[in-house]
Amino acid sequence: MSLAQLMPRLATLRDEQAEARSEVAWKVLYARRSQPLLVPTDPLRARQAVGFFIRNPLLRFWGKTLLALDQWMPGSGLLSTVKLSQFPSGVLFGTRNLEATALYCGYPGPLQKLTMYYPGDKDEPPRVVKIALQASADPAIEQEAHWLSTLGHVPETADYLPRLLGHGKLPCGRRYLAMLALPQGRRVQRFTEMHHQFLSVLARQHVTIKPWRESDPFLRLQRRMLAVLPLVEPQYCELIQNVFMEIEQGIGGLPLPTCMVHSDFTPWNLGIADGRLFVFDWEYAEANGNPLHDFLHFHLMPRALQRWPMRSALMPLLVADAASHGKELFGADSGVAEACGPLVLHYLLDTVTFYTEASRHLDPRHPVVRDYVRLLECREEWLPRNTLGEPSDESRR
Repeated sequence: MSLAQLMPRLATLRDEQAEARSEVAWKVLYARRSQPLLVPTDPLRARQAVGFFIRNPLLRFWGKTLLALDQWMPGSGLLSTVKLSQFPSGVLFGTRNLEATALYCGYPGPLQKLTMYYPGDKDEPPRVVKIALQASADPAIEQEAHWLSTLGHVPETADYLPRLLGHGKLPCGRRYLAMLALPQGRRVQRFTEMHHQFLSVLARQHVTIKPWRESDPFLRLQRRMLAVLPLVEPQYCELIQNVFMEIEQGIGGLPLPTCMVHSDFTPWNLGIADGRLFVFDWEYAEANGNPLHDFLHFHLMPRALQRWPMRSALMPLLVADAASHGKELFGADSGVAEACGPLVLHYLLDTVTFYTEASRHLDPRHPVVRDYVRLLECREEWLPRNTLGEPSDESRR
């Protein structure tokens, strides 16, 4: 989303009852990228914003360099300045100084959100506000607020996640939530015992065992598959239907556990500080999910989005690791390890159909869709034959 596209979207958030003089100015970084970052005009606050939002060290250095050059050459116009009046600051931040906040535009699409960061001061801690930029993103904000509230009252999980401060509707009708900012810490690409321990704690919050075809993950996938089939080309229709049938025939009748999942468990949604793991972005969490979803998502999603080679030769090792992870979490007699192959297929197909439903078409150029479809197409090269359950009753007929 360009800056020219973003500003009209921000204008829709205005509070017509606010004072017209409540105008705020920001400097714009990465205005030609799909996710503009608007930082305070104060140099110190601007550097704090770059440090909070930009995790890549090279990009963070480049951003701070641009800010320094703009400060040294104020008449150069190196960074644009944008202004917005009647922003709903009273609802979001009370009497706090909105000029100290930074705005980060989420990835374009139907689930696009705006994230605001207030760095705090000596009397109060930093905080974050998320706002839906369109009606289709409202449910995600409501979902995250629900889980932050629910899990925030559970001693086992409360220390892992941000503390919810409030949520509701802006005068324009868009949903928002406010929370304390967690320590950014360091991002770890490797799956560690700390990650495993968190997923174990999270899974224990809600475990249900029933035949897979009766489980919530299977029924969600079935519903989404039926919704997206009219949206995709014939060759993808055949692939989706064939993979779904293989999942149903492989484990449909097997009693397997479902558990609570974060659903977006990736290195960029995690931080480690003072020997503790912190977990962000709970809008996609599910009470009943694929028991291997978070483990697989952590390992596969970064490869796809960062355009690393997604070779089928890597999959047998990952499937074996996922089986071991499932056995440790749910026990050797849970059936998760034996059902690992179909559960991996379920995760891949679930992700492809999720993106397809959200965008209303299957985009083979999207890195996640492209790589996950390729893995499904070549599944015979990596899918272990000895992890399938008994065929379903229907497949015997």
